[in-house]
Amino acid sequence: MRTRWRQIITAVLSFFLIACASATQESSPRPSESSAPESTPTAEAPAAVPAVTEEPKPSEEPLPDVDIEVPARLIELTGGTAEQFAQQLEKDGTHFEHVDLKADGSASFTLTQESYEQLLERYRTVIDAGLQGLIDDQGSMINIIDIKADKDYSDFTVTLDNGEFTIMDGFSVIYYYMYGGIYNAFLGNPEKKIAVTFVDKDGNTIETIDGQTYYEEYFS
Repeated sequence: MRTRWRQIITAVLSFFLIACASATQESSPRPSESSAPESTPTAEAPAAVPAVTEEPKPSEEPLPDVDIEVPARLIELTGGTAEQFAQQLEKDGTHFEHVDLKADGSASFTLTQESYEQLLERYRTVIDAGLQGLIDDQGSMINIIDIKADKDYSDFTVTLDNGEFTIMDGFSVIYYYMYGGIYNAFLGNPEKKIAVTFVDKDGNTIETIDGQTYYEEYFS
């Protein structure tokens, strides 16, 4: 079953960065033509104003680096090794100060605060696009018509068109577990439980699932 799943699961960590820059120039207005100026009395030069010397501002302390750790059980959901996981993140623009690939298949990373914020932003974009892809799917996931998630992607509510939970709807749990699990690992909470609630179009609960338990029961 795991082999079958890995064949149908799509790559999740393909980040795309699009940068654009624009510059505008303002042209100075052309001076209007006028007749020769009349002579005017010469004004007295104003008294010199003493210059105000600003005291130098103290330099801001750099923000501390951020350490994150991603467990092996989450990395294997991407279909690759810890090394491939790290390489993909670097390929997509994440700069690490330090990478530690561990023998148990997990990986720890050290990033600057700026790189860390960029990583979170890119991964949120990936998750939102992935969830929308499940909603738009007219094939195996056609029963899913809406997906909502909380701000840290640990609680998903999935609306089913026909009001019945099927095995294909169950396959989608792996996506929520992968998206939410990795994102919360980035947040420093790799053990965060990922909850998935399936509801009908009226909001009535059909099925409530713990992502990790479901994965270990059906796909490990």
